[in-house]
Amino acid sequence: MKAFERAGRAEQMRRLRVLAREALREFGIAAARLRPLRYAYNATFRVDFAGAAGSALLRIHAAERSPAALHVELDWLRRLTAAGLAVPRPLATPFGGLFARSIAPGVPGPRCCTLLSWQPGQRLGRRPAPATLFAMGALVADLHANTSPRRGIQPRPYWTAHSFFHDRTLRAGWRRLSPARRALWRRVGRRFAAAQRALGCGREVFGLIHGDLTFDNFLRHGGALRVIDFDDCGFGHFLFDLATLLDRIEWRKNYPELRAAFLAGYRSRRPLSPAHELDLPAFLLARWCFLGLAFLAAPAGSPGRAYAPVFLRIVTPKIKRELDTRG
Repeated sequence: MKAFERAGRAEQMRRLRVLAREALREFGIAAARLRPLRYAYNATFRVDFAGAAGSALLRIHAAERSPAALHVELDWLRRLTAAGLAVPRPLATPFGGLFARSIAPGVPGPRCCTLLSWQPGQRLGRRPAPATLFAMGALVADLHANTSPRRGIQPRPYWTAHSFFHDRTLRAGWRRLSPARRALWRRVGRRFAAAQRALGCGREVFGLIHGDLTFDNFLRHGGALRVIDFDDCGFGHFLFDLATLLDRIEWRKNYPELRAAFLAGYRSRRPLSPAHELDLPAFLLARWCFLGLAFLAAPAGSPGRAYAPVFLRIVTPKIKRELDTRG
């Protein structure tokens, strides 16, 4: 059998589907329909139970995702569910475990697998109204109000200046930046690091955050919003979650109105001081720099690497304008 890393994606997915069946057995599920959804960092499947028993989401996690890291995410999801928030709920094995460690022929393993309640709903359109942004802001504030504090060394990402600019996985991206862009990125890095130092790490500004609040990770169901895909959750400043979402709308003509609605929704649930709001551009620029480095560092031929030149042409003038305006 060809090594997993050298097998094509279709063959990898075939083997992972076998592993998914093994994982379902460990969760006590003998009869269910498996439908592949996405295969990137994780492999995800929709699980439709026999009869009218509903559905779930099965995730086969990448080999480097540790059980300890999964526990942080799953414990937070349980906490959010207990607080009444519409987020995926971890489903347990018959023995009370929150994940299975499953194996299958031809897959390096074992792999950690988790099962989450299925979240019904429709994805948001690309042209949201201010009322939608207000509701999104309120929901993000509810996530932050029920965050999980750090307890010693945590096995989740830390969304800090180091991870945005100095992580070893970004080194190839730095090498592929032009000298002019490299100097610009370094200016952003210094500004971002200064903003994070000034904010500190108090519980009112720092905790476990979602880490990937794009429009694709919000669903509308029955007139209410819900959040999905907490796989990138880690410890960071709450402003990073806000900046990630603002990144998706900052190019719209009515951005000031949408931004005001989003922040008003957030402030309807928890405080956000005017001084902290002034730090949002530093987080937005840092996100752009991080994504640019990540796209450049991606393997040759990958979608991210192919998109890198387009992305850099879009964000570089915006970064220059912001730095020229605010320093």
